[in-house]
Amino acid sequence: MASVIIPETLVRFTSDQRRVIIQAPTLGKALIELIRSYPDLRGQLFDENLRLRGYVNIYLDQHAIELPKDFATPIHPNTVVRILQSVAGG
Repeated sequence: MASVIIPETLVRFTSDQRRVIIQAPTLGKALIELIRSYPDLRGQLFDENLRLRGYVNIYLDQHAIELPKDFATPIHPNTVVRILQSVAGG
């Protein structure tokens, strides 16, 4: 099972959980399982065509991921997936 780290700005969509445990063989399936478990999170991470929003970054064990290219990347029981949102302001 992989751990998905949820940023503070999104925990309201995951019942206040900062870490969600997901069982899936690939990164893409883990993300799909995440939004299946927490449907309100979908619009925060993906657009209507299930493309990752431009301000959302995904890291797999400290390495930046490019979706959809890395969607099939295998994940392992100790994998940590981090979701980060870019912050804009002035």
